[in-house]
Amino acid sequence: MEILQCTGRRFQNMCDSTNDLISYDDKAFVSTYYERSSLRLLTDHGRIFIKGRSGSGKSRLGLRLLSKLSEDNSRVPVLLTSAEEWKLIPKRTGRDRRRYIVMIDNIFGSSNLVPSRVGEWGKTFNIMWPSIESQHILLVITSRPEISVKCEAELKKYNLMKDIPCVNLDEGEYALQHSEKGKMLQTICPIKSGFTTEDIEVITASRAALGFPQCCKFFANSKQAQGKGVSFFLRPHEYVLEEINRLQESDGLGYLVLLLILMQNGCIKHTLLKKRTPEFSNIAETLKDVCADIPENPSLVGIREKADSLCGEIILM
Repeated sequence: MEILQCTGRRFQNMCDSTNDLISYDDKAFVSTYYERSSLRLLTDHGRIFIKGRSGSGKSRLGLRLLSKLSEDNSRVPVLLTSAEEWKLIPKRTGRDRRRYIVMIDNIFGSSNLVPSRVGEWGKTFNIMWPSIESQHILLVITSRPEISVKCEAELKKYNLMKDIPCVNLDEGEYALQHSEKGKMLQTICPIKSGFTTEDIEVITASRAALGFPQCCKFFANSKQAQGKGVSFFLRPHEYVLEEINRLQESDGLGYLVLLLILMQNGCIKHTLLKKRTPEFSNIAETLKDVCADIPENPSLVGIREKADSLCGEIILM
């Protein structure tokens, strides 16, 4: 009984963390063709694979789909970070008729392919398939295309991944259109920009390595980026590197947050920052020597507040 209770509490924590992410205030929203298409594909096929480079908006799109279908179809949204968490989703029974919409963000690694994750999810795909096929659970998967392509042949042997609808945000049919980029620019940073019509043409035609939605958020949240004007959108990575160097030199707690994210495979779990654990203490102790001017024992509240302040400026939400 106690094991079942622990499992139930862990699953509830996952649901709470997911709802926290969904409810994160993002009023500067622009309706796009790729979102409308993704919603249709997901409801028609029960699963979707969203691909896009860093900052392209794939994670935000996944959360929008979770939000939309949890509201419209009364599904429980759940964000998974590992294959073993799939087992925590309650089985469908006569008494429990709840349906779910599940998202696996950066399924095979956030910055590089993690072979162990391919193996772990490969063992779980066949277990997942009956629930996906029956649409008891709708599934959203995201990945950077240069990562997923490395295991493409391996994935085709699983029914779940065969013929899965793919939405590539970087190119082709689902890439942001110029008109959508213009609306996004005006919606996310209307007052701060001061861009002329010619500036907007140059910006919307640009194709930087960092995705356009994140470029807009960076620009809206940073006076330094705003000072660079159009050139920021042409070379956003230069700005990001400058900001990281600034954090390393003068904001030790901010730099600690970045290192924590890197050590946690690109995402700090909410549960890690809710209660101080030996795991967290060991990580913080390891990192604090390379961070300038931070408290001896930085508080979890302080770390959460710093992470929140960096969202949209340095950290991808």
